[in-house]
This record gives sequence, C-alpha cells and structure tokens, in this order.
Amino acid sequence: MVLINCKKCNKSVDMPTRCFKLCTDCKIIKKTVNNKIIKTEKSISTSTFDIFNIFYLMTEISSYLTAYDVWSLYKTCKEFKSIFADEKIWAEIIQRDYLKTELSMVVNSEVIYNVNPIKYAILLETSMICPKCNVFMGKCDKICTMRYNKISKTECLNYYKLTDTEIDNIPHEVKYNNFFKKNITLFKKENILSYVCKKYNGWTNFILFRKNIEHQLELKKIKMLQNLEKKEEEFKEWKNIYNKSFNYRNMENIERQDILDLELRKQKLERREDSMLCKGFINGTVTNKCIEHIVAILKITSILFSYSHIAYTTYTDECNDYLEKLMFKNRKKKSTYTWYDSVNDTHDKFKDKLIRCNNFYTYYYFY
Repeated sequence: MVLINCKKCNKSVDMPTRCFKLCTDCKIIKKTVNNKIIKTEKSISTSTFDIFNIFYLMTEISSYLTAYDVWSLYKTCKEFKSIFADEKIWAEIIQRDYLKTELSMVVNSEVIYNVNPIKYAILLETSMICPKCNVFMGKCDKICTMRYNKISKTECLNYYKLTDTEIDNIPHEVKYNNFFKKNITLFKKENILSYVCKKYNGWTNFILFRKNIEHQLELKKIKMLQNLEKKEEEFKEWKNIYNKSFNYRNMENIERQDILDLELRKQKLERREDSMLCKGFINGTVTNKCIEHIVAILKITSILFSYSHIAYTTYTDECNDYLEKLMFKNRKKKSTYTWYDSVNDTHDKFKDKLIRCNNFYTYYYFY
C-alpha cells in the first residue's frame, strides 16, 4: 500500500499502487442501462463489489498461494509487481513452506544472511537451492536425500509420477545392473528435478501433490482395515449361527460313530482308529463342528498326506482355516455350496505350494 493524494477531494489515502489517482469515495463507476452509459459515484462501503477492490486483498490472497503462484502474479502486470515487491510477503511464504526461521544461504562455505527473499524463493521453487542444506544443489551433504545423483526410471515413474513419453525426452543412460541381472535406465537427478518443477509449477506444488497421494493411500489403508474388521465381525456372527445349526449331544457314542462312518463311506474314506478328531466326535468332546465339516477336514488331511508328511505338517492348520473361510464366503449358497466343494477349492488354492513343498522335501532327503 502507498500513500496518494486524491485528485478530486485532495485527501491522503492508502491505495494499492500509485496508478490510482482517485480515492475509492471519489471513484466514478460506469454502468450500462438500456445500452446507455450512466456515470455514478459509489463508495466502497456499498454492497456492489468493484474489481479494483481486489488489490486490497492481494496480500491476504498471497498467504494461500505457493511461491511459484505468487511469482506468476508478480509478472502479470505493474500493479501486481508493485504489490508483491514487498519482501515480507516472500519471507512469510519461505518460512511457511520451507520452515525457515531466517533467510540464510551457504555460498563458498560462508553463511550469508538477509538474502533477497524473492530470488531465494524462486531458487527454492525451481530446485536450484536445497531446502535442507541451504546450499546450491550439487553441494549438499552426502547424507542429504536431495543430493544430486543418478536415479532410476522406476523412481521417476512411481515417485515423481512422470510418464514414459515425458522421460523419453530427458537425457538418460542405460547400464547393466549386476544385482537385478538386467539393463536399467538412469537419469541425472538435476534433470528430473528441473522437469518436475516445470510440470507441477514449482517444488511446493509437487510436495502438495505427493502429500495428496500419500493421504489417499492412507485413506485406502484405513478403509481396508475397517473392511477387515467388519468381515471379522461378520465371520464371528456366521460361526455362532453355524454352531447352533446342529446338535449331536443327545446321541449315544455308537450313534455318532455310525453317522460318521456313513458320511466317510459317501466320500470313499475310512475312519482311522488313531484319529483324534474322530475319537473326539464319537466321545462327544468335539461339539463345534458338524459331521460334513469333520469329514471335510479328514478329506483335506488325506490330500495333504498324499504329497508328503512335511506338506501336512506345514499346511494343515492353514488349510483347515481356509475351509471355514470358504464356507463363510459362500454362505449365501447354502443349497449349492458344500463342505466338500470347499475341500476342492482349498486344494486348488494350495496346490502349487504343496508341489513346491514336496519337491523341496524330495531334493533335500534324496540328493
């Protein structure tokens, strides 16, 4: 704001720039009514908003913009240039975005204070100065993450979100990597940072872009955890309903043995005398599984043993849990999906793992 003398009322008033010759009370506003121009004198206190009043708000508006955005306004016209020439605006932006308590810069190992805030902000926004080390890029500490080095194409695509078309136009080199056993594409970090600042209109805008991506990922993780908790609650409810759907307590041991043998014969299986699960069901100690569930466990156990004893020991608990998960997942298909369908699906799910486990067992013990 500058002090001017109004040409009409001769009052001394604060105006955004010296290009204003009249104060807001004396300013003439032109209105068009029925294709006729009518001149009326309006005070700034009226409800009608004048576009010129925006100049009074520019300092406040700048506090919501990044340094690159303010620089764009700075170059727009002489009026904006005179407003944004105030170094206090730039100092506040630098302190807000880069957490600087004072304007300083290291040049030739000497700390220089009271650096021009406008130039300093632009150098930061274009990644010419490291915001962590306060030195020109390329002279950072060895442990600085902003230090110039070579970065891979994968990092350009995943972190900086550049496209294949964009990075094809940036100078790069292809080298063979002994760790990955293949050729990799490398870029100079200074070239990538320069392009990123142009693409995202300044380094601060890119950081805001990254924070938005991380925020979205965090929201996805929270949603996944919520869905997981919801499914766990639904699984508990299903299991309670399932446990109440059968009751073998009123049967005698011989009766439970008969229905178990009958169900085993249907699945072409035989009851083993050393099976703890069969003994527990016959004796009445296993009360949380229906007869089809018990036979399904015996069937998947037989399948696991057909691979090897190691396969059974390694995957028996996981397969038994997966049987219940499949029944819960297909709980709406009560009439079509059975425990024996879940056995087949479980076998298909773990088949590759069982084959690898069996191959490892064969190689280890016979070679």
